[in-house]
Amino acid sequence: MNLLPNASFELDFGQAKHEWVKYNPGEGGPDNWTDVFNPLTIPLAATGQAPAAMPVIEEVADAPDGGRATVIPIPEDGPGHLTSPVVPMKGGQVYTLSVFARSDTPSAKLQLRVWTNAMDWRETPDAESEPIQIGGDWQRYELTFNTAFYFHQGAVDLVATAETEGQLQVDAVQLEEGPRATPFETRYPVEAHLTADKPFSGMLHLHGEPFEIDLNTYATGPQARPGDLELSIETLEGRVVFTEKVPCPSAPGRNQTRLSLDFPLVGNFRAHVFSAEGTAIDVSSYGYMFTVHPVINDGFGWEQSGPEADDFQGILYSRDGEIHELPAERIRLPLYGGEGRCNFVITRDNMIYLPATAVTRENSEITTDNLMRSGDGGRTWDILKVPRRVRSVLPDGSFLAPELEDGRLVLYQSRDEGQTWERIGKGPGPFPSETVGGQMTQLRDGTLLWPIAYPRPGVNHVAYIYRSTDGGRTWSEGYPICPTGAPSIIELASGRLLAVCRNNLPPRPGAWPVYLEKEYEDLWRMWAMQYGQTVSSVLGSVVKNILLADSDDGGVTWTNVRAGSTGLGEMNGSAVELPDGRIVTMHVHRVPWLHGGERARVSRDGGNTWDQETYYLSTVMTYPEYSTNCVLPPELADGKPGMILSVLGERPPFVACDRTGMMQAVRWRPLP
Repeated sequence: MNLLPNASFELDFGQAKHEWVKYNPGEGGPDNWTDVFNPLTIPLAATGQAPAAMPVIEEVADAPDGGRATVIPIPEDGPGHLTSPVVPMKGGQVYTLSVFARSDTPSAKLQLRVWTNAMDWRETPDAESEPIQIGGDWQRYELTFNTAFYFHQGAVDLVATAETEGQLQVDAVQLEEGPRATPFETRYPVEAHLTADKPFSGMLHLHGEPFEIDLNTYATGPQARPGDLELSIETLEGRVVFTEKVPCPSAPGRNQTRLSLDFPLVGNFRAHVFSAEGTAIDVSSYGYMFTVHPVINDGFGWEQSGPEADDFQGILYSRDGEIHELPAERIRLPLYGGEGRCNFVITRDNMIYLPATAVTRENSEITTDNLMRSGDGGRTWDILKVPRRVRSVLPDGSFLAPELEDGRLVLYQSRDEGQTWERIGKGPGPFPSETVGGQMTQLRDGTLLWPIAYPRPGVNHVAYIYRSTDGGRTWSEGYPICPTGAPSIIELASGRLLAVCRNNLPPRPGAWPVYLEKEYEDLWRMWAMQYGQTVSSVLGSVVKNILLADSDDGGVTWTNVRAGSTGLGEMNGSAVELPDGRIVTMHVHRVPWLHGGERARVSRDGGNTWDQETYYLSTVMTYPEYSTNCVLPPELADGKPGMILSVLGERPPFVACDRTGMMQAVRWRPLP
């Protein structure tokens, strides 16, 4: 029996490739051969060894099996590689690897390799042939070997070399038990591959639209039997949520069937195809992994915003993947607000302030002299002119603006809405030149907390808390919270402090085994495949989420560091405490970014466990922006406690959309 899926290359390596166009930033994510995200090939991507020119499948009239073969490009500066999916193998067993190959490049050679541990092309594989001279006619080549007893999986690595740039064709690859090659056969009489002509490497679908995927099959000769196949969709945790019988083509060869299904759920999923006998016949090691995003008609368009009168006055929430609606008020702001400020401070005069900024692709935030102001809980806004960049507002209405001077963050204060300013003391430091202080929190006893994130030599990039008990004139040393930055601090009714930080440490090439831990593997692989990237600097983020931490001594020590979101691209968050003690966290969701946006979750135990609902405050067609949030007092809400004000938006220049972003204020409540 051939252990290798798609061994005659009649089915594609993965999803279709896309250029950087309106909705398609992905490069196409391989999910069988040439996949650099499997457990044995991922070190190649993490260490910068992934090939720049990947093998491709071409139509070949005289292919040894079927009508297609794979072309391995041979670059001028080194060998070309074709790697297989990981397959189970028996420790100590004898195996034979065989392959048909030919090349018109006179000096072309082929080496058959097998790896049973992680690939590193700078090291020796677990089994390899001598380099074999390859001629212009198809010929079969073999390698017989025994595996080490303590390994139980493996992958094939076909290596093509030449004295000049060229190419080498291969087809009908077979890995089987035994000391000799038997006639070639595919792994199963019928093999299947699910693909979709959709954004983000074919892996993003939108709720409310038909769930359209292509069932691609390859059947070999008289062995193929007609009958129903079964499409099964499950959550990433393995819970089956959908099954459908689909036709199995009876004709031999390649066939494609477009499926249009009514799939009602949102979230992250995988689909498998099973034979009539119940065998999984996918050529993909992971099945078809995909995301379904909800869609809100909230006015966030592509080339321009939709009519304001059509903005949906509500939010969505999901429970077990099913979508429901909640009423909410949605108001457009007069100017663009840029990156969110984590939390609003409502002054004693019931005023709320938000700086206005401009955003370009090269600069995520350019300060303007505009400050938006609301005195009615976000229903209406007017504009103030201020000469400094306001980072924080205190309950007494004072504005605070930091400036980096001689390596120290110096604080300026205004008590007249930014018209006049005074320097109030020597701030903390020294800091690197790019350091920007976060939003300050004033505790009930008057203490100022200033969260500042920056890299220190020799340790991880983390966020620190600086404390001032004299109104900002002097500051304590920095007390570390957790990795990495964009910190937000709130004081709970109990006096405990809750920190929310963006967790996105710089990449470390040797950290790749962490990617494959059960806690991270599926979500990390979805993120990597949706972008189709093999660049080590991109793959370095095993997590890009929010972290929470607690302090019971005013911010000096921080404990109970835990995840506040799970998916990569779910970061830049903040939290509020409702009058009944529940904690609500908000964070941006950017992977995939199309109809991503601001999401929220509710906790009844201080952010340690979470209700099952996910709240969707916006879904934008460009790049989602961070949010700024607060709990409105009853007089600024509807007379009742517990209404949240969230100001959120988009960042169009980040996806090559040349227009100013839009901001909205959303007045909403979670379920009781």
